[in-house]
Amino acid sequence: MQKATDTGINPEVAAKRLNIDWDTAANIEDSDVTDDAEVPSAVGYGALYLVTAFPVIIGISVVLILFYNSLQ
Repeated sequence: MQKATDTGINPEVAAKRLNIDWDTAANIEDSDVTDDAEVPSAVGYGALYLVTAFPVIIGISVVLILFYNSLQ
């Protein structure tokens, strides 16, 4: 069974299992592959504005309904 630290796999044990020296194991970098989907900024900000405007629209609607009912 592989020894693990609180942050994941112990790099020393992983280097021994992969038969590479410790310094080479420390220099292994992540590949350039990302799982992030590129979203246009207009879509992101549009969703933010929609979420922000929704309570404001509800508040204005409530005030207008109360004002209209007060006239009767």
